[in-house]
Amino acid sequence: RSDHMEKDIFLDICCFFIGKDRAYITKILKGCGLHADIGITVLIDRSLLKVEKNNKLGMHQLLRDMGREIICESSRKEPGKRSRLWFHEDVLDVLTNNTVSTFFIYIVLKL
Repeated sequence: RSDHMEKDIFLDICCFFIGKDRAYITKILKGCGLHADIGITVLIDRSLLKVEKNNKLGMHQLLRDMGREIICESSRKEPGKRSRLWFHEDVLDVLTNNTVSTFFIYIVLKL
């Protein structure tokens, strides 16, 4: 369903792709089986995303925080059960304690 796809795209951008190039994000999300061109356009039309200079995607900080909170609510005490991890301490906890679940989707590391 398209609403579900748009939600996934929104949450992915909240966690991993704010400030990244739109074409780069589209390529990554398409590789995950999402219809990124359409989904990103819908999110822009709904004012959930904005295109900033140099074709980078952005969003209001409160929207970003809301998206991240949606993910955290799924498992407050066990980060390994969340669909996305973006905070380095949560990633370290999950990898150190081997608590990743089968529902785990993404980890992004900044090196």
